[in-house]
Amino acid sequence: MAITFAARGDSLDARYGGNGVSSALAYAAANSAPEVAADATPGIIDGTVIDLYENGGAAPKAIKFQGGSNFPQGKKFSILARFLYVPDPTTISAAATIFEIGDNAYGGIYLRTTGGTGILRVVARPAEGLAGENTFLPVTTQAVIQGLNEVFITVDATKDPCEMKFYHNGALHDTYNTPSAYAGDSWSSGFAKSISFGNGTYPGFYIKINEFVIWDDVVACPDFNRTEFIEVDEFDGTKDTDPGIANVLSGVSYYLNGTELTGTLNAPTPSGAGIGVLDIYEIKEKLRWILNQNNSALSTVRDLSEGMDTRVKIVTKLNPIADKMEADKIPGVAIWVEHKPIKNTSIGRNQIDVKRETTLSIKIAGFVFNSNFSSVLEDDADSDCERLMENIEAILRAYPTIDGEVLWQTPTDVTYHDLSMGESSQLKVGIMHVDAKGHY
Repeated sequence: MAITFAARGDSLDARYGGNGVSSALAYAAANSAPEVAADATPGIIDGTVIDLYENGGAAPKAIKFQGGSNFPQGKKFSILARFLYVPDPTTISAAATIFEIGDNAYGGIYLRTTGGTGILRVVARPAEGLAGENTFLPVTTQAVIQGLNEVFITVDATKDPCEMKFYHNGALHDTYNTPSAYAGDSWSSGFAKSISFGNGTYPGFYIKINEFVIWDDVVACPDFNRTEFIEVDEFDGTKDTDPGIANVLSGVSYYLNGTELTGTLNAPTPSGAGIGVLDIYEIKEKLRWILNQNNSALSTVRDLSEGMDTRVKIVTKLNPIADKMEADKIPGVAIWVEHKPIKNTSIGRNQIDVKRETTLSIKIAGFVFNSNFSSVLEDDADSDCERLMENIEAILRAYPTIDGEVLWQTPTDVTYHDLSMGESSQLKVGIMHVDAKGHY
């Protein structure tokens, strides 16, 4: 999948051309050349457009690029056109063209408006010489809002009948299946002698092209609300990122520039499946839930904030050494794992069969900031921190297995620390060490 052609509102030259020819070949008339213009309409990417109408002029502007390899050679393609449409109320054309791929009346795909109605119409003929060559195939019609529009068309001629889909502003509007005669090789680049925007014949419409892209495959409809242009380099078919067969698994095939290659990498395979692990994430999450659940006067175990001047504001799973507790979240509690010793507890044929044991080292810290001094005989911040750590210990006693995640858990010690934040302000920290034993 690659982009074969792309144009943007910031230049009259194409952003990318599959055959290296990206400069405009011609304009409609010397006095009607298009120009790059700024446009602040909401939704216009990068604020630039190719302006294809001279207000009050006798003829609208048009711009033409080479076709050929700028259009896909295969049986699938996708086309995106993002543009502003404002019909002139005084002279409305019978067939105002937003884009046209194809240089003759016998093959091509076009996006046009019907005169006076503001209706958008896609018409298509796959190639010259087919039955019904003088009759456009009406793929679909869609009311055009005056303002920003994005039309996205996909064609899949590997299907019989050929499947064509039409999207308007990011939503699928219609699916059209052409007659069987139009499937297979009849959709090719044979008709794509040129790619043009606008129409140098009919006045009465006001078109500004913001983005135009052609892919050589059926791709997903882009997000209409995106704020950046389609990334051309990501789909550039002239570039490759071959990992090398030594970096592709043995027996896995891939293609590079049309050549099939097969990987030779022999990846190591496990000696067994169903290896058990200790779910540390779930242990910390359940501890956080337990403390949060009991941070309430309605707790049936013990209120986490009982006896404190200010209720605990947050319980986190962040290591405060790396992520400092913010002042507006204090009082707070932090939970993290410091150490996991591992030992085998049984004899087995291999590492798969042996059961392992650990006594997980968990740290729970309580943070308190209290600048009140109600007595010269004690520090209220010390008292709050001590009450918080006692509350944590009491709550944990009611959940000895942390809801079945471990065999048992028990606190082994609490240490207290302080940090001066001013002449009469102290941040107090209590750190509880909890051992939790588990088998896996």
